Amino acid sequence: MAKKQKRRSKKNQKKVNIALSVFLALILSWGILSSISDKFNLDFIFTIDEVKQSILEKPFETDVHKNDCEVHFIDVGQGDSTLIISDGMTILIDAGENDKGKVVVDYIKKIDMIMATHPHSDHIGGMDIVINEFEIGKIVMPKIPDNIVPTTRTYTDFLTSIANKGLKITPAKVGAQFDFGKGLITILGPVGGFESLNDTSLVAKFVYDDGKRFLFTGDMEKTAEKATLIQKNIDLKADVLKVAHHGSTTSTTKDFYKAVNPQYCVILVGDDNSYKHPSDKILERIKDNSAKIYRTDYQGSIVFGIVDGQFNIRYEKQEKS
Repeated sequence: MAKKQKRRSKKNQKKVNIALSVFLALILSWGILSSISDKFNLDFIFTIDEVKQSILEKPFETDVHKNDCEVHFIDVGQGDSTLIISDGMTILIDAGENDKGKVVVDYIKKIDMIMATHPHSDHIGGMDIVINEFEIGKIVMPKIPDNIVPTTRTYTDFLTSIANKGLKITPAKVGAQFDFGKGLITILGPVGGFESLNDTSLVAKFVYDDGKRFLFTGDMEKTAEKATLIQKNIDLKADVLKVAHHGSTTSTTKDFYKAVNPQYCVILVGDDNSYKHPSDKILERIKDNSAKIYRTDYQGSIVFGIVDGQFNIRYEKQEKS
């Protein structure tokens, strides 16, 4: 019995020693990174204190909504899905690829309105699973020109799930507005009958309590951006921009980006994706204009909370090295 206790004691001491070594290594690494940052004035996406917080305090909790308003950019890999929570009301914008429906279902608790930006599988693929699972109040989607209406299984499944629930699609009309508590969502696009499904993307601006502003762009490309810019009385300015088309060079032109003038840019993108999104050119454009970048391939799901008129930002995992 004494030998067993001695062995257990050694094992416990070994665990303590390992834990201490890891802790000391973290302290040392933070010190080194801090000194390097100070010496060379490096522009890290996150400060060392934020990285410490992500490791030690687990700031990301999807099931605890601490703010009256939260915008969740859900990590669904190479696809889009965003959840807006405004005073208890919820809006889901897109639901990722076909195999990501359950990820979205497990993430959310209720849906008052769905916005489907356009019928590509990386945006509406998981939507049929979501619609089948929840009671939905309203579904909003742009009208697709007859000559480019998809005949894919994904689109068919999406429409079938809507029909089976006895729901109808509300066409996205520019200028239409929807109140959600103190939040207001306004449809800004599409402004024309384009020949590309990406350019038919629903564009929406969400403003909470006359304060913080979010712009959601789907996969809109240069043609749609230009058409939107020349529209009268369309205010594109936003604090947070959901970067279009996963950061592709087909979108986020200089003029459009200047009109939005965001403080933060969020890129929904898959890790090591074959499209090589986001483009270095777009990342440089954002950096040159001093906006802070968040990416789902680096930070996982990202949440912008609003408390006392200020952003409370948290994310799922620490920055990728």
